[in-house]
Amino acid sequence: MSTQINQYLIVGQKLDFGEFHDKLNNNDPLDPDAWLDDILDKYSDNAFKGIHHYNGLCVLYDGMNGEFVFIGRVIEKSGNHEMLNKILRLDGGSRDNLIEQTKAIVGELLSCQFKDVIDPEEIDVGVWFVTFIR
Repeated sequence: MSTQINQYLIVGQKLDFGEFHDKLNNNDPLDPDAWLDDILDKYSDNAFKGIHHYNGLCVLYDGMNGEFVFIGRVIEKSGNHEMLNKILRLDGGSRDNLIEQTKAIVGELLSCQFKDVIDPEEIDVGVWFVTFIR
């Protein structure tokens, strides 16, 4: 079995892996993970391709370790087994406004597309740097 590693800069929401499952579980004894397959097929990023968004959002789903689920907008992504070898300034000047606008847009997209998972009152979009091993 091979391992893929990517680094991401994502504007989004970090969710607890277990709670994500609990909220979306459709309790179908014949196919309990059908909901998950549907979401992951649409929203998940691929380690080998460029950045993938569906309806403006991407899901980083830690199915290997069960440590996190991130839903948001990927700003930068490394290649497989590569590092983000860039200097990225996230504050100051026009970048502040861009980050705040992106956070607002991601918050709106989350409240529309993932209302079964995230209570609108609990939306807390942040800027995250994630090393994703899968």
